[in-house]
Amino acid sequence: MINKQPYTHNQKIPIQSFESITLTNAALFFDLDGTLIDIAPTPDGVIIPSGLALLLIKLSQKVKGALAINTGRSIRNVDALLGIKLPISGLHGGQIRYNKDCMYKLKTSSRLLDAKKFLFDTISNVTGLVIEDKDEALALHYRLVPNLRSKAEDLMKKAHHIAGNNYELQKGQMVYELKPAGVSKATALHNFMQYSVFRYRRPICFGDDLTDEDMFGAAKHYGGFGVKVGNTAHPTLAIYRQTSPGELYQWLESKV
Repeated sequence: MINKQPYTHNQKIPIQSFESITLTNAALFFDLDGTLIDIAPTPDGVIIPSGLALLLIKLSQKVKGALAINTGRSIRNVDALLGIKLPISGLHGGQIRYNKDCMYKLKTSSRLLDAKKFLFDTISNVTGLVIEDKDEALALHYRLVPNLRSKAEDLMKKAHHIAGNNYELQKGQMVYELKPAGVSKATALHNFMQYSVFRYRRPICFGDDLTDEDMFGAAKHYGGFGVKVGNTAHPTLAIYRQTSPGELYQWLESKV
């Protein structure tokens, strides 16, 4: 019997508990960093497992094309990392590509460019803070210097003021981000579920971060659920969990 209570750090329901659940009628949604690949000290330092692209292609075939990446990275960046083009939402819902010929993305505002300039100029002499320029979004990572969390937050609040109300300040794991306002991984999932190959399927969502929680919640609307990856202690709307991207990779391999 499926336990539908949100898990806490002391309540762990391994993904292997649903071995009997078939993927035949599933729609699969994957976050990238911390879910399919290990988090690295810097965004450019990630290592892509050699078999990941082929595994995703096989999984996509298994679910008749109803597989999408739902990430905070830009679509352009993910395409370069994976070397394949899949249905994808980038920038926490700010960009969506249903297939190679159908893509939506927001334009970069001049005020966001001003916010980027402010941030680059301000942290030029601050060792350890890392800016990730995502074209239509912006992130400031403090993973290398956890003691500078408050400084990173303060700088991003100032950058948010410059960028204006068309952007939202969002906290993630060791990062603060400015993303387009009014969109999220949940809105991305809702959009995908209206698209032909995803429609009438049950979404199964895999993620590791606070930013994935709204995607887990949205999946319930369609009779689906979330799978939390990693050992972070915060409560989650996910029903199941897997302890690491490596263990998730092994489980996914067993399904193809």
